[in-house]
Amino acid sequence: MAGIRCGLAIGRPDLVTELESYGGWGALPITAMAAATASLKHDQLVPERKRVNAAIRQKTFEWLDRQGYSYVPSESNCFMLDTKRPRKK
Repeated sequence: MAGIRCGLAIGRPDLVTELESYGGWGALPITAMAAATASLKHDQLVPERKRVNAAIRQKTFEWLDRQGYSYVPSESNCFMLDTKRPRKK
C-alpha cells in the first residue's frame, strides 16, 4: 500500500517516538484506510502481492549479481547496495 502512503509502525513506545521525529506519521488519508481495509478482506491479494514482490526482488538480485554489485540480500522490499561510489556529504 506504499503507493497510497498506507503504512503502520508498531513497536516499543520509545522507538515509535523516535520514528515520529522524522515526520509523516500523522493521520492516514481516508482513501488509504479504505483501500487497506478492502485489500485485507481479499483472501488472495496479500499472498499474490507477496509472491510478485518476491519474484521481482529475486530478479533484481540476479541482475545485481550479473552486474557485479555487492549487496546485502533481504526478505523485505529494502536491501543495502554498494553503489561503488563515495557517499555525498
